[in-house]
Amino acid sequence: PVTIVRLESLQLSYRVIPELYLNESWDGIDDLIVFKSAISSTGLRKLKGFVAAGGKIVYADEPLGLGEEKSLLEFVEC
Repeated sequence: PVTIVRLESLQLSYRVIPELYLNESWDGIDDLIVFKSAISSTGLRKLKGFVAAGGKIVYADEPLGLGEEKSLLEFVEC
């Protein structure tokens, strides 16, 4: 499974954004790495807004059903 430790080992630049502050924090972010297991229905609505604004979702554990999404594996291979 993908964890924060695994993200660090991939040497990806990232920051953790609490779901509560998602809307205020996504300026300048093109891709969000998301753990479906950690998202509430409110968070899912916020992610739909992110996608509608042109953002892309990268799922770390399983797809969220938000349309065009990439797995973390696909993302790091780019």
